[in-house]
Amino acid sequence: YKLLMTLGNSYQLKGDLFSAQENYLKGLKTLSFKQNDLTHVEKIFFAAFYYNLATLLINTELETESTDYLQQAIKIYKEIDNKFKLSQCYVALAQMLERQKEYKDAIDYLLQALAIGKEIKDPYSIALAMANLGVTYIKINDMQQALYYFKTALQYYESNNLQYETAMIKLELAKAYCHINEGRTALKAVNSA
Repeated sequence: YKLLMTLGNSYQLKGDLFSAQENYLKGLKTLSFKQNDLTHVEKIFFAAFYYNLATLLINTELETESTDYLQQAIKIYKEIDNKFKLSQCYVALAQMLERQKEYKDAIDYLLQALAIGKEIKDPYSIALAMANLGVTYIKINDMQQALYYFKTALQYYESNNLQYETAMIKLELAKAYCHINEGRTALKAVNSA
């Protein structure tokens, strides 16, 4: 199953999503034979196969399957108490809900992800949840909240020297500033990205 995970990840990085999906499904099948007797490490892989399948299928016509895979991953990550991955699952689920215009539910999941990030004191998890909260608040035209979450996420990204994430959040900040007709501030954010 470890080789299947490695192959799936490699295919996914190369953009061969069909082969990635095929290897993840084989990994699930391999581990499902002993589902009741899995070791802790095997449970980590079992959950990761579900999570990877979910993220692979997001933004496809199979998004419903993606939700099912995420729910399975969440169940296992709760069982093995992997809060970092649980937080990532909540963010992915929130992103799907946001695309379906279910903003209240998306915000609820993002707030859960944020609470977990704070509990485990993981700056990346905190910033990721905050950045996604900013995106969701833009969708419901709450620019005050969007700006708050973007600025706070930016502080986390900058203080942890996450350059790509810092640049991306500055672009999101620029969008928010455009929504409130602060073009000069938006331009500064873009130029600093």
